[in-house]
Amino acid sequence: MPINIKTINVGDGDAHIITLKNEELTKIILIDGGKKNKQVTDKVLQLLDRALTENHKDGPDLIVCTHYDRDHIAGLIAVAKKYGNLIKECWMHTPPAEYGRFVTVLKEAKSQLAMDQGYKTETMFLYEQMKADVDFTKQVDFIIESYEDMQDLRSLLSGVSIIEPFVETNTSLEGFPEFKVVLPSKTFYDRFVVENKMDFLGKEVLLAEMISDAQGHSIFDYDYSLSVCDQLPVSSIKNGVTPVNMVSIVIQYQEEGRKYLFTGDAGIESFTHLSNYENVFKDVHFMTVPHHGSRYNVSKELVAIFNAETAFVSAAGTRDSKGNVKRPHAYVLGCYADHQTKVFRTQDCTDYLEFDEESRVIFHKQSIRIDIGFIEENGWMRCSPLNAPENCFFKNRYPKALWWDESKAAFRVLDMTTVSLNPVNLPPDYLCTVEDYDKLVIPIIHDLDQKDKLAKKK
Repeated sequence: MPINIKTINVGDGDAHIITLKNEELTKIILIDGGKKNKQVTDKVLQLLDRALTENHKDGPDLIVCTHYDRDHIAGLIAVAKKYGNLIKECWMHTPPAEYGRFVTVLKEAKSQLAMDQGYKTETMFLYEQMKADVDFTKQVDFIIESYEDMQDLRSLLSGVSIIEPFVETNTSLEGFPEFKVVLPSKTFYDRFVVENKMDFLGKEVLLAEMISDAQGHSIFDYDYSLSVCDQLPVSSIKNGVTPVNMVSIVIQYQEEGRKYLFTGDAGIESFTHLSNYENVFKDVHFMTVPHHGSRYNVSKELVAIFNAETAFVSAAGTRDSKGNVKRPHAYVLGCYADHQTKVFRTQDCTDYLEFDEESRVIFHKQSIRIDIGFIEENGWMRCSPLNAPENCFFKNRYPKALWWDESKAAFRVLDMTTVSLNPVNLPPDYLCTVEDYDKLVIPIIHDLDQKDKLAKKK
């Protein structure tokens, strides 16, 4: 029963199109839809429509909302608007009434902020925090908008069968019982979402992810007495991974002894709370890295248990103010590498990554790609220093050099001061398309023109 997986480049978000086939059936599944962004939703709809057309289907057999954060759920709204009741089934959780009340309190605090007047005891803490910290306010906005997106999605799917999946319900795909939900358990879900109730208002819970991102993920903040895997935490809860992420729907598919794992934004305890988690998640053939490669969602133990052959990580590769990559985190990538897992990232020159029926990884880019011939035609020359790496190119007066990375069929952008170093060990900034090339050289050309004008005036 072959499986085909397409992980779409939606930045820091998730969108996976899965095609399952056996002798009798073909199923098209969409797990999450990315964020609310026209470019993202257009890409998701285009690729989903192509998969449906190729398999003679009117709509997806299943859509999955792993959790109600808007970088996962928002794009599903566009899918629901287009396909409506042609969607056969949806797996998603419904927030309890307490969570709705929590969002109402956030809205009240926002309203008080707009009037610059905090007057309710229940919202005073939030009001003060939003007044003092614009990033806190952005996180509050994210929670409110995510909840509203979830309500919109459920409304659009009013004529579709919606299932709340848990381990105890043995939720699986009709015709493919091997495609099933393995997380969360109902008791774990209730612990985090129902029993927590207004504990969501705690500053530590609400701000934890934002603070960890703001601190940055520096590869230089490193304890050399430990291995790279030892740099990872043993708990997601103690590092502030949010309850909504912790109860992400996790799906496993097995065929011919191979395991495929789709993890959403699940955290360490999400996996380890199962009594038999070592066996359930042992030796994975393919997996998605949890939470876009966040530092706090996997542990040394889990990466060893997964022992994955191939992993996809969906992330934008954005950097903090210090230039450090926030997600995917260097420690996470390093630990997977220590276990010989081949990790592929959506930001590495792709519209989407494909894991095909033969377990081959294919990079897809619709824009026009550039190669060595292209840059030579544009006046780039091979680096002359004897200690420069092979296939390194420079251009007179340009502060950047280009190194051809054969494994990615793309260029690595280097500072001229680092051309003598091994590019593989430097931060990856890839140049793949004509658009990428223009984004690099146009500012350089502008700066050189300005310098020439100043020189002439002198």
